[in-house]
Amino acid sequence: MPVDQREIALIFDFDGTLAEDSTAAFARWKGIKNPQVDVYDVAAKMVATGWDPPLAYLTALQNTLKNQGSAPITKKDLVAFGAQFRPFPAVEKFLRDLRKRFDTEKNYAEAGLQLSYYIISSGIGDIIRSVRIARLFREIWACEFEYDEHGVAISIKATVSFTEKTKYLFYINKGISGAMSRVTPYAVNADLASEDRPVPLGHMIYVGDGPSDVPCMSIIQKAKPPGKTVVVVGEREIHRSWELLGRGNPVPPEYGKKGRARKVIEDAVLTIADRVSGEKLASRRAQLGKKVGY
Repeated sequence: MPVDQREIALIFDFDGTLAEDSTAAFARWKGIKNPQVDVYDVAAKMVATGWDPPLAYLTALQNTLKNQGSAPITKKDLVAFGAQFRPFPAVEKFLRDLRKRFDTEKNYAEAGLQLSYYIISSGIGDIIRSVRIARLFREIWACEFEYDEHGVAISIKATVSFTEKTKYLFYINKGISGAMSRVTPYAVNADLASEDRPVPLGHMIYVGDGPSDVPCMSIIQKAKPPGKTVVVVGEREIHRSWELLGRGNPVPPEYGKKGRARKVIEDAVLTIADRVSGEKLASRRAQLGKKVGY
């Protein structure tokens, strides 16, 4: 029996989209003076020899700390840093205001729509889940460390990058929770008809800033939902992400009352919600009309 497709999913990258680069900020917090040179440039050389980018930067981060004689990464460090790390100005208020506007729209409520926020990031999960705004998100997928009994990071447990990010779109699409995705990852391969998927790709908006976001943007664009459902956030660095050309004109990460990112994202969410609620209410009225003999 078809499921009731009532969820609108607003999906964000994190670093560069909702906040500055949290890994670079953490590296500085741990005493690495120049994360670009000592972590990212080292990682780029590793990638040139065949390393996967997230594995490369996480390994370079651990090795740089070790080589400079710093204490190793611990879960306690990541959580403590995340708790004091701040997103871009006005992000939290924007997310709360958008939800309030959505929840008080009469037609959306009558149609039973709900708005959910997600993060799919190549950053470090224990940092992102500790940031104040994390509580506003239904699920956060990111890179993860494995820890020993003392909470010291001993290996890389999970990475998220490039086409890997698309897997999480389909977790959302097929109604697979974060908890389920971590213990039964192959559930994403379940063969479900389009009408049995709780969150159609056409109900999604993706907001990102870099090359690793392009595969997700491509999938959502091909679903051809109405409105601008791929939002590219960026300023000075956007020219480096040449793969983003054609995905949309970049807007600066301004989330205040008159912010450009805020306006574009709001319009994207409301355009889809207007369409979905209109279709559901029209269908309901048609069914009621048949029952009373219209």
